[in-house]
Amino acid sequence: MTHHQLPRCGFLGAVDTAWRTCSWSSAMAVQGLQELIFDNPWGGDPEALMFGSLTLPGTSTIEGVRLRGHTYAVSAGPNRTRLARDGRTVFRAAGARVAVRDFVLRASGASFDVNADGPARIEVILRGGRTRGRKVPAGRSRVEL
Repeated sequence: MTHHQLPRCGFLGAVDTAWRTCSWSSAMAVQGLQELIFDNPWGGDPEALMFGSLTLPGTSTIEGVRLRGHTYAVSAGPNRTRLARDGRTVFRAAGARVAVRDFVLRASGASFDVNADGPARIEVILRGGRTRGRKVPAGRSRVEL
């Protein structure tokens, strides 16, 4: 829809503002979605995911996100972060708010960068329920589990 198709509001300024606002309004939900989970096709590993948040207030949760043939759910809060893939928890962190980048899950383990706002315990849950974990300090850490 162009500004010529919008109803006239008496002056061009109102029509121009409505046109610009309407064109961006559908993209607003994408920002929140990508703050919680995102697959960065321009990053290093094409299988890598980004999830979690250091900046969203309170606890934020999103479910039913389809990426690369899987359905994801993420919950990120001040003391806990959880990632589920196809209904099964595959990552959890406790003790601090975390943002995970370049997360690649394999049958043998996982690799990722984690940025934590305090000390945290992180765990990756593999097929068959095997758990691998470690503690990370505040700040950025590279993790191989």
